[in-house]
Amino acid sequence: MMRLVFAAALLGIISGLAGSETIRSDDLLEGKFSTSTPVFKVHKGTSLIAGKGDNALFALNTSGEITFRELPNVKKAHNDYTIVLNEANSEITLSIRVMNDVIDLGKEGKLIAPVHIGKQWFYYWDRSGDGTSENSGVLNSGADFVSFDHLNVLFNHDAKGKIRREGINNLYRYGMINGIQLALPTSGTGKKDESSPAHAYTVDRSGKYSDLCAIWAASGFTAPAGWIENRYGAATPSGLGYSALNFENGEMSEMIHYNTPYVALEVL
Repeated sequence: MMRLVFAAALLGIISGLAGSETIRSDDLLEGKFSTSTPVFKVHKGTSLIAGKGDNALFALNTSGEITFRELPNVKKAHNDYTIVLNEANSEITLSIRVMNDVIDLGKEGKLIAPVHIGKQWFYYWDRSGDGTSENSGVLNSGADFVSFDHLNVLFNHDAKGKIRREGINNLYRYGMINGIQLALPTSGTGKKDESSPAHAYTVDRSGKYSDLCAIWAASGFTAPAGWIENRYGAATPSGLGYSALNFENGEMSEMIHYNTPYVALEVL
């Protein structure tokens, strides 16, 4: 039986909307749901508008649940669908995204073991290509870890595509591998620079965080399932050049260009 991974909030009820509205649903994960799994639940009296958007791919049952007629095939990172509904003579547009649970990056390996934080999807970068965090694949000398020198080559654009050749930072951390748009996460502490007098410090577990620290916190202050407990490279700079968060103990440390952390990547 396929495991459901999206939050109960996904089954919200559309109500009180007038005119043309766009609602962004929670994300789904390929392989973790069935055709009977509702991707959205609508208010009583709402109907699918024939011939609109991707409506032909979906069904609306008597309980108001929208489901796929057939399971989608996600060949790359994700599929996006548009569902157009009619409620009280108002046209409502619902956007659905289905994520792939394993993403092929060609010679750069795979993205595996996804983690959903808010509206973001983060994956473990399996550079060796064995489908695990065991460093046992045939790609990249059998190693998942990677130098900051290599990260600088891959992730040197800002969100608008402008390039910076001086190295990654909180703004210049975007790139594309095998046609997949990706981002190297920031440290997540909110700092512009992770420099510290001792070149390392322990992150306070009571803080509110994003990116790497949010992944660590959401996983119970450890590595997510399927990820290795080790240092993960961050786009946030430091006095030594770069920074990394250790998912084993919460230590934020400064690193230099040839250091080789493990990597989490956000799929955009």
